[in-house]
Amino acid sequence: MISAMAKPEAFLYQTKLEFADTDSAGVAHFTSILKIVERAEHAFLEALGIPVIEHSHGRMGAPVFGWPRVDVRFRFRRPIVFGDEVSVELLVTDVGTKSIAYFAKVMLAGGEVAAEGKLVNACVGPSGEDHMKAINIPESLREILNEHLVTN
Repeated sequence: MISAMAKPEAFLYQTKLEFADTDSAGVAHFTSILKIVERAEHAFLEALGIPVIEHSHGRMGAPVFGWPRVDVRFRFRRPIVFGDEVSVELLVTDVGTKSIAYFAKVMLAGGEVAAEGKLVNACVGPSGEDHMKAINIPESLREILNEHLVTN
């Protein structure tokens, strides 16, 4: 479930921890928590009409635009276990020339914070040399992202 929060710059993504996201004891591995945060980020971008990745000729073409992660810093405060309902609150904290930064808080159903941290994604496009390179965020996307920027 996805919804805007009371603060216009916050985005809320809700999900349930699946068994496939856990270890043999039913506890989420840290990489699974980061994947849930990434799903929240993708839902946020899609809700704004911003592509997560774009290909030159449909889904099988060469990538021409994307948002790879370049920095992640998270603190894990409490285990999340199989079946837990979790919410991710996602805030845009910076829109740079070539990157976007987020603050994400992963909370259990009662509002207890299980994990929180910062993520930075670069905006990339083709370099002409068979790899992607950082590019300026297109102005039309920058305007949309700036509408969700936390100012304090």
